[in-house]
Amino acid sequence: MGEQRDAEWYDEAIRSSKSYHLQSEEAPWYKLWSRACKDIKEGDIVIDIGCGPGQTAELIQNRFEDVGYIGIDFSKYAISQAKLKCPNYHFRCTDILTVNYEECEGDVFLACEVLEHIDDDLLLLERIPSGKKIVITLPTFDDPGHVRYFTNVQDIVTRYYGQIAFKKVEQLGGHFYILGETK
Repeated sequence: MGEQRDAEWYDEAIRSSKSYHLQSEEAPWYKLWSRACKDIKEGDIVIDIGCGPGQTAELIQNRFEDVGYIGIDFSKYAISQAKLKCPNYHFRCTDILTVNYEECEGDVFLACEVLEHIDDDLLLLERIPSGKKIVITLPTFDDPGHVRYFTNVQDIVTRYYGQIAFKKVEQLGGHFYILGETK
């Protein structure tokens, strides 16, 4: 099992990985992001927690004409790349655990490949206003940057039952896709 990493570690990881520099449709996470787009509708405001270098934003921008978007990440390098990909979207370089999500006024909260990287995943979910649609993706494998990973649905439900009213949990390759509502 890995450990929680700091922003500088992610700056270097994103800078040095070819996967983070691909167009959204070519990236290894495309299938997950594409699935997430099915749970977004025109007119929504999307809050992308741990947005990385903007590949999810790019896909949303390409699929929707009228979606508001705020991407949040603590990696300065990731945010700089995201702003280049999607200059009309809003990005904030800050710790996702310090954001006042009430002020974001989001309709859909995305946490794609994020919760496994932070020790305080439950605190993060508690900070999101109740009754909000949330899309979460989680890996089924270990990695040096993962503080946890899940191999079955029951472990996911057990961990997040207090924070999420689950609507759907499905496995897509080496990841779980979760649609729910914050409690």
